[in-house]
Amino acid sequence: MNAVWEEAVTRGNVQLVRDLLGRGTDVNARDRYGQTALMLAAHAGYREIVEILIAHGAEMDITAKYGLSALMLAVVAGHAEVARLLAQAGADR
Repeated sequence: MNAVWEEAVTRGNVQLVRDLLGRGTDVNARDRYGQTALMLAAHAGYREIVEILIAHGAEMDITAKYGLSALMLAVVAGHAEVARLLAQAGADR
């Protein structure tokens, strides 16, 4: 995962996320901990970004280095709305 993509997601910059996806950024790219943009957005509670990433084919059930998925990260961080969104979209771990 490149720094611009990671920063766009972690700062909740919806427009930059859309722009980067439009330019072909890999929606499932991972950072050094194995986290994807979906995991970062779910952990931060960025519902709109989570929706965008799902719409662009983000894999929902992959896990990072420590075995946590986007759904687990949303739950741990207390983002029930994001966790519901992920579950409704088909995430099951």
